[in-house]
Amino acid sequence: QGGKKKRKQYLNKSITDKERQKTRNDLRDFIHDINVNKDEMQKIENGKLLKKFDEGETLNEQVYFPSESIVDLEAQKALTRTAENGIRGRSHRIKITMNQYLKAIADHGEDEEGGPDWTAIGNIAAQFIAAVPATNFLGGMMFKEIEAKRPIQRSQKRQKVVNGPEEEPEQLTDTKNEEKTHTEGRVHTLRKLIKKRAKETREPLNLFEIVINPESFAESVENLFDLSFLVKIGKVKLTTQNGWPFVQFNDYSKDPQQEELPRHQGLIKMDRVIW
Repeated sequence: QGGKKKRKQYLNKSITDKERQKTRNDLRDFIHDINVNKDEMQKIENGKLLKKFDEGETLNEQVYFPSESIVDLEAQKALTRTAENGIRGRSHRIKITMNQYLKAIADHGEDEEGGPDWTAIGNIAAQFIAAVPATNFLGGMMFKEIEAKRPIQRSQKRQKVVNGPEEEPEQLTDTKNEEKTHTEGRVHTLRKLIKKRAKETREPLNLFEIVINPESFAESVENLFDLSFLVKIGKVKLTTQNGWPFVQFNDYSKDPQQEELPRHQGLIKMDRVIW
């Protein structure tokens, strides 16, 4: 495989239950040792914490199943917590003021312009940092005067001169009023028709014979819609005979007790099959 590290196979069935039990016991002993000796390991300078990290990596290579992974996560958590506490304790013991920090930088020399020699400082810091970016671009004072932006003078747009004749847009009429007038005209025509037929027959009229136009389904629906207005304003009333709806002409709008008359609502189905 060219020296490449072989990828670990999880859920390896070749691992016996006895080996898995041993791995869990080793991980628990590892966690116990961290908790007992955490004060000593938090002294990072003695190197015991780094050895414990190496030991944890070795134990991790023996983990193949979820049950061992849970114990391994607890071990890594305990190890990380110990390292974090050690770093925090070390930072509390070492106190450096801002003046001391700036004086230490100034002691390493100045550049030709009197500012800190960042190149020299970068070379010193490089031995303590695994990867440090180049510091050559920081040479000199880190200050640059901000140049004022020149005001932008925008030319005024010239208005186009049109020599053609001036025309006003066409005035639109209110179609809502026209539609209202058209509807009122249809309702009035239907009322006159019902009144005339009622005088001729002197009996209630079959609703479908009044509104149905055998040649137009749309007009039939429109006639039924107009009839509903006549019922609403009290010009006609609806009755039923043998289950069929009938229209009876009677101008109830002139009745002085029209407000006391009973009012009902009804639904009439109108589809193409009925039409």
